[in-house]
Amino acid sequence: MYCILDIHNDGLEGNWFYQGLSKDKYFYLWTQIANEFKDFDDYLILESMNDAYFTNGNDYDYERLYNLTQTFIEIVRNSGGNNINRLLLISGANTDKDLSCSSKFKITETSQCVQLDASKYCKSFVVDKDCMVVAQNDQLKCVHRDYSFDQTKGYCDFTNADKTACKIRPRKCTEYTNNSCNNKEDLPNCGYYSYLNINNCIETDDFCIVSGSNCIEKEGNTPTLTEKEKCAFVTDEDSKITGCKKRNKLCDEYTKADECSNIPRTSDYQCFKFSGENNCRNIRLVGNCFVDNEGNCVASGNLGSNDICAFDDNSKQICRQREKLCSDIKDNSCNNYSPLTKLCFNIDSQGCKEIKVDGQCKINENNECTGNNCYFDNDKDKCYYKNDEGSFLRLRQFLLFALFFIL
Repeated sequence: MYCILDIHNDGLEGNWFYQGLSKDKYFYLWTQIANEFKDFDDYLILESMNDAYFTNGNDYDYERLYNLTQTFIEIVRNSGGNNINRLLLISGANTDKDLSCSSKFKITETSQCVQLDASKYCKSFVVDKDCMVVAQNDQLKCVHRDYSFDQTKGYCDFTNADKTACKIRPRKCTEYTNNSCNNKEDLPNCGYYSYLNINNCIETDDFCIVSGSNCIEKEGNTPTLTEKEKCAFVTDEDSKITGCKKRNKLCDEYTKADECSNIPRTSDYQCFKFSGENNCRNIRLVGNCFVDNEGNCVASGNLGSNDICAFDDNSKQICRQREKLCSDIKDNSCNNYSPLTKLCFNIDSQGCKEIKVDGQCKINENNECTGNNCYFDNDKDKCYYKNDEGSFLRLRQFLLFALFFIL
């Protein structure tokens, strides 16, 4: 039998490096030990220290470990006797093989009579008599010792965050796959959802129950749901139904205008019910705009002189602050207003509209397209320049042809 002799942390709480183990104290300890056992045979192995913990792994830690290790080797070898060739164990860095194999970890002696010691401590578990911890696919799992265990009584599972407690726990509602989860005394908030090919037990609360494919309020429940609450299905990120629980109503679940107005308006959305529609709906708000009681998109704050609040289209999904269009202006003040690349004019008192004006042309105060060879098109949507050079060339050709016959 071999015997390994070491300094086992010297009674210090904590680690070797930060609790005051001095090199002098270490020197005197190993001097006495080496001289006492130098004549023992090769069945005695000396180890520099046990569990050389440090937490930082910086250059200082490695240098201090190296100095202590070299002190140990020199003392033992210089003591003579069988210690000259005795097998010595060198404590690894933080008892870890990876840290000990780092290029920072140094040992000067290279003889075969020096070996590295690294430890790996197993994780301890608190385990029920019916459960055990096994490794499957590089993962720890808490499973039943007897695979024929009646799982209607519960499951073996880790019951804490660091997975050190492997115990029997009751079955969760969602772990039932048939309607046996209904009306179970140990599952008071659990219901069976069945619709088409979907059959699952899902979680409920004290207000709601599952009835087939519906999530409804419990009859005779006290207290009852308020007018702003309803029972509804809960889904996960994959849209799978996982529960039937109480929640606040959404905007489109209200049917009365005054109910919509009670939902606070945010900077992004407003709940509103338009005349003739059955339900309220969310209107997106962009800029300093909101929907007034008459259903108009109006300003809620200061706008630029060329801005206006208006719905994007007839669907009235978005109430937006935007630059005025010609059609937004109802009088002659639109003349020469330019929202983009076009000008606005009230031609023939037909209302403001956008008219494209060529660079050589201009619309005067009488709303006439003026300038050399400038004309309105038939719909007066364009005041454009017409090049008459082609007509002049044709006239010239005609005169030259007539002169030829005369001569």
